[in-house]
Amino acid sequence: MQELRLWLKELPEEVSETVEQGVKMLARARDYARGTNHDEWDFAVEIERLRAIGLTECELRWLICKGLVATALETSESGQVDRSFEHSGGIRLGDRSCFVVTEFGSSLVEAHARAPQLVDVPLVSAARSRAAKPEWNPSSRLLQLDGRVIKHFRVPAKNQERILSCFAEEGWPEHILDPLPPLPSIEPKRRLQSAIMCLNRNQRLPLLRFRGDGNGTGLLWELRRAAS
Repeated sequence: MQELRLWLKELPEEVSETVEQGVKMLARARDYARGTNHDEWDFAVEIERLRAIGLTECELRWLICKGLVATALETSESGQVDRSFEHSGGIRLGDRSCFVVTEFGSSLVEAHARAPQLVDVPLVSAARSRAAKPEWNPSSRLLQLDGRVIKHFRVPAKNQERILSCFAEEGWPEHILDPLPPLPSIEPKRRLQSAIMCLNRNQRLPLLRFRGDGNGTGLLWELRRAAS
């Protein structure tokens, strides 16, 4: 069974976390509907709720086209007991559009939930462990520590690569300022947070952790200590 995050790799890294959050929100709504013996559309999520977590119409249309979610226009009137919808089957969206997760989308979320999760281990700050520093090769897109491969980017991941290159160029200091160039359509703090999440995800060996500096203007790296 494929996992949700395998599909999300098609998306820019700065929006993949938000899209994942949106699909999981719809999956929870589906679970609530089934748990109360209601039709899934009775618990359909309004577009304004998805916009509130950062999803745009482009991401929602992508999810529809990929078959992960379905949409319909709510036609319920004030005072109406039950919700009603107009199912057009297209990708035209409006302020009254609502969404449910499909069977396929739900299966991806369930597969992700069943996937083995990394066991967290104690951390040693970079300041207290100067002997071990990561190595980043931008040509091969290979991140290593003591000769062990941490991540190998088989496809470009420009935000993650820019961060790793900045750390490497400065000699792997404990802290760097956000090196990502601003984009008018994405809030810088959210973009940096998404890149940090991606850096920590899918490490072959969970030996490094990246985290924000608490101000939204920079990030730090830490060394995971092997559990004894």
